[in-house]
Amino acid sequence: MEPELTSSTDTRESSNTADGPRSSLPPVTGLSGTVGPDRRFVLHWALDPAYQDYEIHESTVDPSNTHKATQAMSPRTSNPLTARPTPLRYGVRGRTADGALGPFGNAVEVLVGSSGGTVTVTEEAFTLPTTSGGGGETPGRPRFPGDLIPMHWKLTTTLGQVEGKPLEIWPDGRPTGDDDPGKLSTYVHPDHWRLTDEQHRWGIKITCPAEGNTTENSDNTRWELRGLNKAGTRNEEFDLVDDAPILDTEVCVLGLERNHAVLSQIHGQKPDGRTNDDLTVWRAEPNDGEPTYSLWITKGNTAHGHLVDDKVPYGQVITIGFRPANDRVRYAYNGRVLNYEMQADYSKKNFYRAGLYLQVKGGRQSTGTIILYKAQITWR
Repeated sequence: MEPELTSSTDTRESSNTADGPRSSLPPVTGLSGTVGPDRRFVLHWALDPAYQDYEIHESTVDPSNTHKATQAMSPRTSNPLTARPTPLRYGVRGRTADGALGPFGNAVEVLVGSSGGTVTVTEEAFTLPTTSGGGGETPGRPRFPGDLIPMHWKLTTTLGQVEGKPLEIWPDGRPTGDDDPGKLSTYVHPDHWRLTDEQHRWGIKITCPAEGNTTENSDNTRWELRGLNKAGTRNEEFDLVDDAPILDTEVCVLGLERNHAVLSQIHGQKPDGRTNDDLTVWRAEPNDGEPTYSLWITKGNTAHGHLVDDKVPYGQVITIGFRPANDRVRYAYNGRVLNYEMQADYSKKNFYRAGLYLQVKGGRQSTGTIILYKAQITWR
């Protein structure tokens, strides 16, 4: 799989509008590229005033997860690619300010060698593989929320018959006690976990009530994904070493009703080696009387470790990410790595969470609602 980007990009999950790409829009033109001795692929295209930003896809390595980045400007630069005997195949398409997608331009083939590579712009348009599930794109309407995320997660809910043991939805459909909810790939809840295209693209609409079943060590409710191993068969933890996995999440906060919300987090083991707690969190806090919220990075138990954005409008899509390595954590926001990091040499057995974890401030009758577009762990 292609490594994480180094250019100024965000990482939006690929998606159509409700009607698919808009045929009246122009294809992307002016495609070209180079591969340097370091095996980094630099992809160029001509900017078009019809588009606000551009999606970059590669369809060879993982046909179920083609989307590599979304960015406003050309070019796009990758991390070093792996040498391979067959070419990679790239495509670029534009996205308008209202979220409509244009058609792809010509496919670009990249043959990567040990110390460079060759780039060929073909004469045919790039097309997406017709796969579904596992975080790839399904042409037209996806069938289930699970079509939009990879199956290396389980879902923790506010449901369940045993207090302190909320219902978990696993990729393989294993039951939680007497509850048997089925597989995450096909799971739907009409109030809490369902498809929506209300922002001109398909996403998972998550509504979390402040009242409901909670995990044993928390008084707060969640509809939140918990990271598993690549196969989606067991819980998996990681240390903050150089090749630690990274997480990219794309989310749109619709409303919080005075509640604070954790949108994404690293959970880790405390120095005593016996208990776990939040290591660092992307946290949304409503701005009183305004249609905006403040976006914070927490530092351990310090809720206000670093202010990232003090006025994010409700309904705006943002991308947030963790870049752990070498006993520290760095952070990505809307396609750029922030000039802020947290030392965490004490934290072991870490794991990711993404979704909606309410920090209840608005009373037990309140809720919070987000749309989740992407939750992707990448192993390096």
